[in-house]
Parts: sequence; structure tokens; C-alpha cells
Amino acid sequence: MQNPEQANRLLHELREPSEQLINRHLNNTRIWYPNELIPERNHDPKKPWTPDIYPLKEGIRSAVLVNQLTEENLPHYFKSIADAAEPDHPLDSWGRQWTAEEGRHGKVIGEWIHATGAIDPRRLEDGRMKQVIDGKVPKFEGVHDLGPYASIQESATKIAHRNTGRKLGKERGGLEVMGRVAGDESLHEDFYTDLTVSAIEIDPSFMVVSIASVVKNFSMPGTGIDNFNNHTMAITKEGIFGANELTNGVIKPKLDQWGYWDLANLSPEAEKARDGTERRIKALGVVVARELEMREQHQQDLSN
Repeated sequence: MQNPEQANRLLHELREPSEQLINRHLNNTRIWYPNELIPERNHDPKKPWTPDIYPLKEGIRSAVLVNQLTEENLPHYFKSIADAAEPDHPLDSWGRQWTAEEGRHGKVIGEWIHATGAIDPRRLEDGRMKQVIDGKVPKFEGVHDLGPYASIQESATKIAHRNTGRKLGKERGGLEVMGRVAGDESLHEDFYTDLTVSAIEIDPSFMVVSIASVVKNFSMPGTGIDNFNNHTMAITKEGIFGANELTNGVIKPKLDQWGYWDLANLSPEAEKARDGTERRIKALGVVVARELEMREQHQQDLSN
């Protein structure tokens, strides 16, 4: 655990940058309405669900399910953000704005699922109840780890939604729904990324230690979902999201955005932490290589 007094000082010094980032977000975001993106229902909801209502590959169906259940776990994410701020801090206001927008994501994906029959609705509801009741989400010591984690998580979620949409294609509106959600996630990513930039400018050594810890321990949201590991494997094989996207599409670019490797005059603790990040990136590279081989073999198996 990092120094609480240092964390509190950082939070207070981030008051003005946070307010500026909120105003930027409000100027850039746009209101949209889920009902305008939902296709007509193509099946009788009173009849038992079967996979042939909307045929999908296993990995794509898993991606839709995981994306939706992740969006549904809002109450606990809201609490995690609130706990990292203070009632009168701009980040508290941001938490409510973020929650309202993420709630719209859960609504549009859920309604799209029910309209298309992409997922067994009973399975989806059982998963939603378990996900929200269990409440498995990250716990933040403060804004110093909220910023880096949320920046990485929003970037990863953006990529996962966007790639899911591409796999679904334009038929039945899947591409548009997932693309609209990914667009919002991109704006959320920008907020947390630049919040972290501001925090680094205030206290670089403190933030390097926090970022190193986030990178070392990061895992995608959704660990409370039933059969999450099986879903993750199917999603990875399908090429939607895995270690490759996380490492080369999210973590490495994010570290570059933060100027992580170029920061000078760091404390010995921060230098040690940054060395640990370098080792972590190398270890992830080994996982990525294995994953890409697995994907290639999976595609060969499908073509045979």
C-alpha cells in the first residue's frame, strides 16, 4: 500500500485537472438512444431459446455474453470510483456521469440480445444476477491506481466491443450497436488516460509505482462470470480479445502515452518498479507468442 497522505495530496491537486477533463468529456460526448439501434424481434420470446435463432460461432457468442455482463456490473464499479474520490471532488461527479453512460451501454446491448436472440435470455439473466450479487470488481487505494487501471480497462473494453461488432457484421445491427458503445468507451479512456498524465506531472515517482502495480496485476473485468475461463479461451481463439490485444494494443501504447519509459529523476522505489514493468512486458510477450500460435492452429482446424 502506498503512502495515504501522498495519495490524498495527489487527489486534491487533481481537482482542477479533473474538472477540466469532465468539461472536455461533456463537450465531446453525444446523447444517443438505445431504442433507435434495436432491430425488430425475430423470434417468439415465449418459446424456448435455441442457438439457431441467431447462429453464431462460440467465441462470438461468448464475447457478446461477457461484454454484456461486464456492463451490467455497474453498482460495484460506481462504488469503487466513489471510494477513490471524495463527495465534493469533481471525480465524484465524474463517477455519476460515467455510470449513467455505462448504464446505457448495458441497456442497448441487452435489448439487442433480446431482439436478436443472440443469447439464451434465462442464461443471461442468471449471469446478471450472479455478477451483480457477487460484486467482483477492482478495489482502488485512491486516484493513483484508479486512473491507470481504468485507462487500461476502458481501452481494452473498447477493443473488445469493436472487434465483437466486426465479427457480428452489419446484419441485425450488431456492428452499429457495438461500435456505438466502443465510441463511448474511447472517450472514457481519454478521460482516465489524461487524468493519469496529470497525476504523473504532479508526482512521477508515486505514479510509476502505481502504474507498475496495475500492469503487474491487471486482469479483464468479468472474473465473476460463470465459466469465465472457458469464455475467455473461446474469445481469444476467435481473435476478438486476448493477451495479444491487451499487451500490444493496450498496455504498451498506454505506457508510451504516459511517457513511462522516459521519466527521469525517479525515486529508487520507482526505478525498481519500472524494472518490474519491463520484466512483466517480456513475460507477456511469451504469452502472446503462444496465443498467436494457438489462434493459427484454431483457424487451421476450422478450415480442415
